[in-house]
Amino acid sequence: MTDGNIDFEGIENLPNLESIDFSGSTGITDLSSLEKIPGLYGLDLDGCGITSLDFLKYLPKLEYLNIGNNAIQDLSLLKEVPELIFLDFQNIQTTDFSPIGDLTKLSWLLGDKNQMTTLDFMKGLSQLEYVSLNRNKIEDLTPLKGHVKLDYLLLEDNQITDVTPLSDLPKLRNLNLLRNQITDIMPLAALASLERLEVGLNQITSVGSLTSLNKLKYLGVGANKLTDASFVNVLPDNVEIWVQNNEITNISNVARFAERQNLNIQSQYITLSTQYSNQEGMLKVHNPIIDDRNMSVTNIKPWSHPNVPSYYDAMKNQVVFNELTGAEKVDFSFVDSTGRFSGTVFVSYTFVSNQTVTFDSDEASSQTPTQSIFPGESVVEPTNPTKLGYDFLGWFVGEGVSSRLWNFQQDTMPNESLILHSNWKKSVYTVTYEGNGADPTSKLPEVTPFSIGDSPVMIATGEDIQRKGYTFIAWNTAADGSGTNYLQGESYDTLENLVLYATWEKEIPSIIVPPVKPITPINPPFPGSPVTPIVPITVKPIEADSEKPSTPSTTAGPDISKSSESTTVKLPFTGDSRNLFMWYSGILSVLGAMVYLARRRKN
Repeated sequence: MTDGNIDFEGIENLPNLESIDFSGSTGITDLSSLEKIPGLYGLDLDGCGITSLDFLKYLPKLEYLNIGNNAIQDLSLLKEVPELIFLDFQNIQTTDFSPIGDLTKLSWLLGDKNQMTTLDFMKGLSQLEYVSLNRNKIEDLTPLKGHVKLDYLLLEDNQITDVTPLSDLPKLRNLNLLRNQITDIMPLAALASLERLEVGLNQITSVGSLTSLNKLKYLGVGANKLTDASFVNVLPDNVEIWVQNNEITNISNVARFAERQNLNIQSQYITLSTQYSNQEGMLKVHNPIIDDRNMSVTNIKPWSHPNVPSYYDAMKNQVVFNELTGAEKVDFSFVDSTGRFSGTVFVSYTFVSNQTVTFDSDEASSQTPTQSIFPGESVVEPTNPTKLGYDFLGWFVGEGVSSRLWNFQQDTMPNESLILHSNWKKSVYTVTYEGNGADPTSKLPEVTPFSIGDSPVMIATGEDIQRKGYTFIAWNTAADGSGTNYLQGESYDTLENLVLYATWEKEIPSIIVPPVKPITPINPPFPGSPVTPIVPITVKPIEADSEKPSTPSTTAGPDISKSSESTTVKLPFTGDSRNLFMWYSGILSVLGAMVYLARRRKN
């Protein structure tokens, strides 16, 4: 070869030649001499300056062909090499790639740096295992569906937005989708054989769960729009993960951060929403960076250009810039204690004054006063208003479908006046009935709900509740009946919950007395006239010359024969001992009769 000219003389003497590499040999214009080696297996013409594929008609057995980096505009002569299994056509000048679709034995296809916009020519290339089509203008991946043998797929720097067609490639192990317009990679979670996945420099805001990718060894999601790194928690600690150049401010939800030494999360680039400086040029910026211990990162370095006085206030966790004029660019960098989590927070700002917050209480019992708040600071949460018959739901900003609850802990004052509207719903009150000792089988009246504006509640009956041995009287507001009674059909419309207890009256059982046989009276033992009482008598003394009786007197009484003086003797009033015996006998007879009758009645 001299000055790019190749001398093919004697090539016919190499009938067993299998492969020729002419790569980089510029100025080749005539390859007709290849006709003399029709059994050629491989031919590399990368960057040789060829413009035509006429020579392919001499190489029917060709399996390996590299025509990259040439000014080829027509691929129609590829039909002359149907046995081709490897084709490299990077950086050529054609826009029609359809002739490649006839090479059904292709397993390797390299077509980087072309103006390719469609993959329709690949629909029938079912034997493909390795495809590299980087730096094209491909948008639709649908033609790749069903390529079950595909192992490597490189589609870096295209215009792809949807990766769903790739979800049914069971043997795919290496996938590169760097620099596209992808926002969602969840369809790729179905690629169980995947070992390397590169999706950096896209528009991804959330990775989702990649639990099914249990063979994954490398994951690149750098330079996207991620704000949450917790997706790594489902991946083994030894997986190499690149999450640099995202917008992550908090890594407290990353499990086993210390053990994940293959997690690269440096150089985060966070752009805050517009901050507010007062008219004196003081700007206070909240530091949003949280480390793996759920603590604020305090290694903060403010920066401004031109330079102004600035510092980090650790007590308030604020970065403070002073003497701003509006011409300065400001930011601050951070590095956590491990040195593995770092980045820069970019700050834009504007000069503002206090704004007014008005609270619309909507006919509440009292009005909430207005507040004057500096933009970017928190509104002070007022005491909740009250309104008869309504529950307060909170303060809402906006109206109609755009209305939302104002979060006093997270929301900050905008750079404009703010109206917060009270939001209400009707309170629901209930009338509830308690059995208060009723039998378990009783059916209590159902709980009756009501709200303001509803018709009064009619008090239910107690006809379906029972209590053995008791009679239902009324409903009462106290279980012991000491409250207010409510009767069936009374109305209740007081805006309060009401609990009514059943009150009961104990039933008194009826007593049936059996008939008693009449008793024959017993005659008293001594019916007659009363006994005349006996009174004392006085006996005069017997004179000396009086005649003495010859025999002792038989008259009952004391012996007075020896007495010389008058003696008074007391005799019984009602007779002697025989009278007492008769009385005792009568009393015993009556008692015996009573005992007899009592036993008979009992039997």
